[in-house]
Amino acid sequence: MGRLLEKLTWRPLGWALLVGVWGMSFAYARTPLNGEVLCLFRRFTGWDCPGCGLTRSFCALSAGDIVGAFDFHLAGPFLYLAMLITILLGPTRYGSTRLASIQIPKRVSFVFWWLFTLLYIGQAIRAVASWQSWGDTPLFMG
Repeated sequence: MGRLLEKLTWRPLGWALLVGVWGMSFAYARTPLNGEVLCLFRRFTGWDCPGCGLTRSFCALSAGDIVGAFDFHLAGPFLYLAMLITILLGPTRYGSTRLASIQIPKRVSFVFWWLFTLLYIGQAIRAVASWQSWGDTPLFMG
């Protein structure tokens, strides 16, 4: 029963969640935040976290701004591409179509995720390099 529930619930639910994230990246780009910071780490410390910019990167890609997407987060476009591939191939894995046999070669997947990891680490280094002195953050200000 547990395996059946897992197969019936989580895979389609995960796919639907990805479709929702992808769809929201089109809508969110047009939503004015008036300078509101949603990242809790950034709100409390005033510093960018290694994940800061992923949402803006996704929104830039959805608007067709590839250069802007890399400016917001180095790994964002790669994560966006992985999400799109998963969205496109997801439904075919549940059906009995010819597309269900499409597999991404392991070597391609390995290189892709290593490149993503290196870019994410590069973004983390970029975020840490942008940090100011400890005393200038909201967390440490009296």
